[in-house]
Amino acid sequence: MMSHRDLARRRRRTRRRIAAVALVALAAVVLVGGWIGVRDLRRGYYTVRGASVVRFTVTSPLVHRDLHEILVVPPGGGRGRELLVFLHGRSSYPAKNLRQPFFDALHDLGSRIRAAPGS
Repeated sequence: MMSHRDLARRRRRTRRRIAAVALVALAAVVLVGGWIGVRDLRRGYYTVRGASVVRFTVTSPLVHRDLHEILVVPPGGGRGRELLVFLHGRSSYPAKNLRQPFFDALHDLGSRIRAAPGS
């Protein structure tokens, strides 16, 4: 049979273990939440609202370099539909306009929008 002192030690040890596990779990949640927040700030949007973002490279003989482009496909896909080309401009980069208002507007247009390259 355990003495009162041994039982008290065991309870303290158990409480410390539970506290340590809870602290590690809390730290993991904070780290993951922080990572998601930083990722969303860096890329400019937190949700694509059902669209798909496809990155691809075009090898251009006219400009003698590879062009890295982005295609945004609305929910349901774009096969067999018209293509809307959204030009980012010469001094800009393809992902510059991939911001939350763009995805919100794309979502609000619903089936009226086809496929929208982000470049």
